[in-house]
Amino acid sequence: MITLTNINKTLRTPAGPWSVLRDIELQIAEGEFVSIMGPSGAGKTSLLSLLGLLDSEFEGDYVLAGKSVRSLRDAERKQLAASAIGFVFQHYHLIDDLSVAENIELPLDYRGVPKAERRARVNEVLSEFELAEKSRWYPRMLSGGQQQLVAVARAIAPRPKLLLADEPTGALHSSQGEMIMQVLQRLNQAGTTIVQVTHHPDYAQRAGRVLQMRDGRLVAAGR
Repeated sequence: MITLTNINKTLRTPAGPWSVLRDIELQIAEGEFVSIMGPSGAGKTSLLSLLGLLDSEFEGDYVLAGKSVRSLRDAERKQLAASAIGFVFQHYHLIDDLSVAENIELPLDYRGVPKAERRARVNEVLSEFELAEKSRWYPRMLSGGQQQLVAVARAIAPRPKLLLADEPTGALHSSQGEMIMQVLQRLNQAGTTIVQVTHHPDYAQRAGRVLQMRDGRLVAAGR
């Protein structure tokens, strides 16, 4: 599903060029569950942003679902991202003026999912994440952990082919983190390709493969 060939990304800083990603070579098959680990500043989030089509400023080739990302026009890139990718952001990115249910429903609306089906999917994930009683609450009324649950629910509601998760359990207590990991494993068993960035070694091992990053490079791969 994913092939990265000789991927490099350099940022210009006052101190000089900074190589964020270096010589990345990676293949991820459809239906895989991959964890990426490494210290802060290793390039994990930068790699995830590239995979999620949020960043087009890189060298090398990225092929997603048989399409070379570099050859796509902006509109085609946005359409591919909207139709195939779900993204769990580390800092939630919920919309303050929308309720919990409305935040979850928004990407479904963007994809043109009929209203009745949108409501059914929203109710399904609200129940799965034990958020039904908070469906009319606004993000400011939720704890950080609850906001993270909403962010995950929003990402999976469209049933993406590829789910990218940046520290999906970072703000959660242990029982909530376990809930998220069980959901991710069920999605993967149903065929969703998942790439997660995590600092949690136990959660990383729930994946079928663990990759290590350091200084912008993939330096080792686990099982």
